[in-house]
Amino acid sequence: MTKIEVEVFDDAINSPIVRMPGRKFPGVVVQGDSLHMLWTYARDISKDVAGSAGSDAKELLDRLSELIAVYERALKAHGMRLPYNKLEH
Repeated sequence: MTKIEVEVFDDAINSPIVRMPGRKFPGVVVQGDSLHMLWTYARDISKDVAGSAGSDAKELLDRLSELIAVYERALKAHGMRLPYNKLEH
């Protein structure tokens, strides 16, 4: 784990806006349980839609799956438990 200083543009509880060192634009911090909820919604939608909407839903699911994997690896590496029950990804 590395401790760094970040710029905080807004400290909203569930979606703070921060800028990491070296980045031009700030980003939104999504809490792990909220990230998992977004992944769950995308998974469910991707099962139910077809055509180009289905393709977009699949792309969204794939991107969120990548974020979930990074998040879960980081917590595991630091001996932390997940803030949600892990589903099969």
